[in-house]
Formats: sequence, structure tokens, C-alpha cells
Amino acid sequence: MKRTLLILNVLALFSLALIAPNTNHNQIVNKLQKYVSDFPQEKLYLHLDKPYYSNNEDLWFKAYLVDAFNPSLPPVSDVVEVELINEQLEVVERRKIKLNNQGGAGHIELPDNLEPGKYALRAYTNWSRNFDQSFLFTKSFEVISTYNQGNQDQSAQETVPSDEFDLAFFPEGGDLITGVPTIIGFKALNASGIGIDIEGQIIDQDGYVVTSIKSIAKGMGRFILTPQTDQSYTARVNYQGKTQAFNLPEAQKTGYSIKATHSFDSEKIILGVYAKGTSLEGGMLLGHQNGQEFLRVVNGSKGLSASIDKADFPTGICQLTFFDGDGVPRSERIVTVNLPEASDEISIDGKKNYGKRDKVSLTLSSLTEQNLSEDFQNLSLSITPRDQILIHPLQQNIRNFLLLSSDLRGHIEDPEYYFSGKKEAYQLLESLMLTQGWRRFNWDEVLNGEDQNFNYLPERNITIQGQISNKANGSNPVQGIVSLSVMNEEFLYLESETDENGQFFFENVEFYDSTKLLFEGKRIVEKTGKEKDNVYVQLLPDQPLPVDDINFADQSHDTDRIASYLTQRAKINQIDQAFNFDEDDFVVLDEVAVEAVNEVAIQKNFREYGMLYQKPNNRLVMDSIQAAITGVSIFDVIQGRIPGVRVYGAFPNQTITIRSTASLRGDTEGPMFLLDGVPVDASTISNMAPTDVEFVDVLRGPRTTIYGPQAFGGVFAVYTKRGRGRNGGEYVVPKNILRVTYPGFSVAKEFYSPSYDIIDYSAGKPDYRSTLYWNPNILVKNDTSSVSFYTSDQEGVFDILLEGITSTGKPVYKRDVLYVE
Repeated sequence: MKRTLLILNVLALFSLALIAPNTNHNQIVNKLQKYVSDFPQEKLYLHLDKPYYSNNEDLWFKAYLVDAFNPSLPPVSDVVEVELINEQLEVVERRKIKLNNQGGAGHIELPDNLEPGKYALRAYTNWSRNFDQSFLFTKSFEVISTYNQGNQDQSAQETVPSDEFDLAFFPEGGDLITGVPTIIGFKALNASGIGIDIEGQIIDQDGYVVTSIKSIAKGMGRFILTPQTDQSYTARVNYQGKTQAFNLPEAQKTGYSIKATHSFDSEKIILGVYAKGTSLEGGMLLGHQNGQEFLRVVNGSKGLSASIDKADFPTGICQLTFFDGDGVPRSERIVTVNLPEASDEISIDGKKNYGKRDKVSLTLSSLTEQNLSEDFQNLSLSITPRDQILIHPLQQNIRNFLLLSSDLRGHIEDPEYYFSGKKEAYQLLESLMLTQGWRRFNWDEVLNGEDQNFNYLPERNITIQGQISNKANGSNPVQGIVSLSVMNEEFLYLESETDENGQFFFENVEFYDSTKLLFEGKRIVEKTGKEKDNVYVQLLPDQPLPVDDINFADQSHDTDRIASYLTQRAKINQIDQAFNFDEDDFVVLDEVAVEAVNEVAIQKNFREYGMLYQKPNNRLVMDSIQAAITGVSIFDVIQGRIPGVRVYGAFPNQTITIRSTASLRGDTEGPMFLLDGVPVDASTISNMAPTDVEFVDVLRGPRTTIYGPQAFGGVFAVYTKRGRGRNGGEYVVPKNILRVTYPGFSVAKEFYSPSYDIIDYSAGKPDYRSTLYWNPNILVKNDTSSVSFYTSDQEGVFDILLEGITSTGKPVYKRDVLYVE
């Protein structure tokens, strides 16, 4: 009723003729509501324990997923892909996270040999691949080496001239129209994607100055222009002593334009639709948010305009769309008149001051109104030392991401600033709405929703697909039945019937870490003279999501804190080396009797393996490495363990390069891969189970010449345990059997937080954690929850950062501090 009265009051205020509800208008609204119901979209956020890392350190994260259109509903997906991407836009690591209560924890071990530089985490669901990928979550950060502290101001390094910049213009309502006064938003960015302050003039084609322009902040601003017929306009802008010219969009002779006028001090927003060379008859201005209509104004005798109380607008980003009399969308405008100020959804109670190795106990109390006993808040908590890591008060957090950044294109600088409630922030927010828009859907999709064809389905668990065929290369597919045995502590057996192309699918399979899988394929119809198991089974490769672009812009850090952080990390590394014995470096052997070894016999065994060389440059024996048991692929196991060998990509699309004389000259040719002496491609090696491998040899330089030019990039030779059988023979797996080690859901290891209630303070290993505490699995039920941990040997101020969501998808964000003396 309130919504109906609002529309009536608006129309009466301007003496507009209220016409009967237009059936076409109702159909548009119904299609919009059906679209957001049938094709929900998702918002995904990652909470990281800190904003930058060093080599040989753990990156901890918590993923949160909500329905983009209706956060109170559970999202359609339960599986999240998290990728670590470098500046070369290569996927370095990948994790598959299983969600519980719309959240899931994970971690990535940053190896000791990881190249320092800028990285990003990208997170998405399989379902989100159907939609505009500019809305996928990315979070950039730096990995800073502790081994080269003489040149650590990496965030300040520029790879392009500092005076290069770009300037873009965005007319209100979409188009410039001749004779129609139009607000034009603009945004200026430097070559690193950061907003810059500019000023200049708008000149017409005859060189006359029409108006002046100057950015408000963060490269954004706006001005008014009334374009004249047959005139073109150019912005002449100065930045750091360099003047450049940028053309404004060409003005249209006919068209429509939505106008929205409001200010920080006003109580109302004035809306209007202007038309030039066309008619507003039968038109409708629709106000909607997340697919829900909150305003409808139809054309009357005096045009289409309205004055509305700002309090009647929903909180957050609202979309205004004008439809002509034929129901075609002609103009759009994004407005935000009610953005909530920063407010607490939860309190952190407990003592603020502690001693070193002292027990901390915190109570988390919900401040939201709980209506049901099962309501909860799913939270993650990180605590970091302020003298090493600055948690910037205006940085991205779960609240400003879900309520603002996630619905806008491009990078948003200092997003928390817009929640300050300040007049300056309100004015800048209007420029942000003009320049960065909102495109979670387009109207062609909405109005033709019944024709939607999505290639990617929501995932609740792991999906595995493959094919059976007559040939080992996958040709001549046949129909049949494929069984899957999951070889873990909870044995699982499934069967799937193939389609006419021999393809099979196993959906809703749940297992964790790298797990041994066994596939067995059989025909449905036997052919004369052939056994029904005379088929080959192969898995179809994943279709990785391309990495087209990543914004690495938001990486400016305090250099003093960086220096302190690196000093502390170097101290931690020294302590670890002094106190820890790496189980990969030492192998404890049973007592043995040493006898003379026949060198000729050893060489004979080498030749039985198919070796053409006498001695490799490097050899890695798998049984001596604990990681060979848990590693997903051979490439994961060798990462950082063979000098000069670098691993690229993520399973199952991994490969390597071998540093050699060729690579030092700049050649990029990959190595030759051998499996028991037989040349194979990298994918064959990547899909092998590390536990099936006895050892790996690496050849470089002159030792590769025996294999000819194809080994110019080195040789990577893998020798299996079954290569030489118990009696010298070879173990042969039936062709219809496929055994693989497959990556399951990632299991985040437990964050190490020592307990000092039973340990003497003066004894044991020194404790200087760069992340004092990380807890990704806090559930606040019935209003309260509690956590406890111990401080370390470090004194100072520690920042507490708490993020999460409620059971209705509402973001939770809280900052606090504790002191250690």
C-alpha cells in the first residue's frame, strides 16, 4: 500500500494525468522479477588475514558467498574456486573450497622460491561463469622477498612513465543529446589504474572555451554541458605539466535522457526524463533494486517527472530505467541516496591489555535482533601487529564490498570512505555512480529470459567428466557404463551411463585433498569377437576460466612498516631454521649392512629403464619426500626441490621450465618429457600419481644432446615403480581401467596458536607470529560466542579485524585493538 500511495502522491504533485496501468509495463516488471528469481547471481568475498606476505609463509583466507539479488536466500552454489594469479596473468595455485553456512576456509602455502611481486586472488563459482566476469571477486596483494631487503619499496616502482594517464566521460542517462543540458561524469586514471587529480577546459571545434573542469577527488568529477547541433567537443587537460586532449562522446540529434538531481542537504530527489526528436507517450520510469520495483512513474500531460523523498528510496545502489511506449529500454541512471553509515553488528568484549605469552579471551556478542534461535553469524577473525601491518581504515571490507563495490565495474579506491556520512563523501559518491555504472544484467537478457542458455551449472559438490572410446587418443567414442571408486577412508562406488558421444558425468561427489580414483569402463553392447571391456577411459580436461585482466592497483603500503615486517619475517625464518628439522631434508633409515655394489649391475638397471644417459644433473627420489604422499601431482612435489626447475600453472594444466644455457640466452622452449624412457607430453606427467613414481631425473646442458634438438630446453625424465617389475617385467594396467590422483576440496590446515598454560615462559622456541591469531570458523549462535588464544613474545598494539555474514546475508564488520606489554 505504501508503494502505491507514493506513486499516486508523486503524480499528483506534478498534476500528471494518472493513466490506467499499462499491461506492457506490468509485463516488464514481471519479467524482471522472474529473471532475478530464475537466474540468481552471486556475490563472493574473501577475507585475508593480512594485506601482504613474504616467501615461505601461509596465506589464510575465508570465502563468503551470498545471493546478489536477495541476500536473505541461500546462494545456488556450495563450491568456490580460489586462484592465485601472478602479474603475468598465470594461475600459480588453485584451491577448491567447500562452503558450509555460506562460508568456507582455506589457505595457500607460499613457497620459498615464489617470485616476489604483485599477486591477486580470484574467486568464483561455476555458476558465476555464465555472467559478466567483471563482477568476479579479485583481491590483489604483494609477496615481498625476505632475501633481498635492499630493494623492498616494490609498491612504489613504476614500469611506465608517471605522466601517462587516461580520461573517460560518462553522460548522465547514457547519451549526450543536442540542446539538452546534461551532467557529464568523468574519471582520470594513471597508468597504474589509480585516480589522479586533473583540471582543464572543455573547448568546442572552433577552439572556444565552453567550461572548465576539475576533479573532486580520486580522479572523479562532473560538469554540465549543453551540446549544440553540429558541434564536437574536446577536453584539454593538464597533469604533472603534460597537456593532453580527449574527445567527448558525440551528441545525438534524437534520444532520451534520465535526469536525477539531489544533494547532501536536500530531503528530496528530483527525477525527470527528457526527450529530443521523439515522444514520451506511453513511457515509464521504473525504479528497481535487485529486481524489485520500488517506483513507477508514467508519462502524463506535462511530461515525465517527479519529486520523491530520499527516505522512500531503498538503501544502497538503485537503478532507474526509462522504457518507451513500446517497452524498449532507452535510458538508465544509477543513484545512491541512502548509503548506510558505518555501524556495528557485533561487539568484541574482553580485557584490552595483556602481557607476553598471556591468555586472551574475547567474547563476541551480536547486536542484531535475533528472531529465531537458529540465527547465526558466520565470522572470521584476524589479529596482526600494527607496527608491521597497517589495516587501513578506508580499505575494502566485507560491508563496503557487498553493499557497494560488488555492484560496480572497475576498481573502487578507499571504498569505506563512502560510508563515513560526510558531505564530501556523498558528493563523490554521485560521481562514482555516474562513472562506474551497474550492469549485473542487461535488459535483453531480462526481456528474453525464456531464451537463456547457460553453459555452466551450479555446483554443490565435485563434478568429474570423461569419455570412453575405442582408441587411446579418444577417437571413436562408444556408449557404455563407467564406474567410479573413490579410494579414501570412506570408500565410495558410483556408476554413470555415457551419452551417445561416450561422455560420462559424476556429479555431487565429495572428497577432500588429493584422492585416488579408479574408473572402469565397459560397453553396453558387445561386438562380435571383442570383449566388452575393450575400451579406453580418459578424463576430459577442465576448461579453465581465462585470465583476461587483473587490477593490481590497490597496493600502496607504509615503507617503515614493510621494513619492520621484513625484519621480523627474517627473524622468524632464522628461528625456524634453528629449531625445526625439515622431514624432507632427513630420512631416518633402519640399520643396514653395507656391502659392495656391482656398478655394472646398476648401469644395467639404468638401461632397463630406457636411459640413454649415464648420470643426470639432478635426481629426486620420491620415497624420501613426505609430500609425495599428499601431493596432487608430480609437479607439486618437485616445486622448489630441484634447482633451476620452475613450475607453472595449476593442476591439471601444469608444466615446467628448466634453467639452462638456452634459457639464460632468453629461449623459452619447454623441456622434453620422458616416462620410463618414452617421450610424452606435460599433461601425461601432470596426471600421474606421485606415489607411482620412483624417482625423477633432470638433464640440462651437454647431457641433453643425446636426445637431439627436441631436448634443447632440458629433459625431465620420470621413472615409475612399476617400470621394473618384481621379476624384471612391467606391470600393465588393463586398458579399461584408469587410476588417477584427483584434487578434492582443499582442507585448510589449523592455524598454529601455541598454548602456554603448561609451558615454562623461559623455555622453548621464540614466538614472533606475523599473524598473531587467525580463526575462520566462528559461529555466533544465540547472540554470543567466545575465542581464546595466547599472545606471543612481541609487544605493541595489535589490530583485530572481524568480518562475516549473518544468516540473512547481512555483512558483519568490526575493528578493535589489544595491547601487549
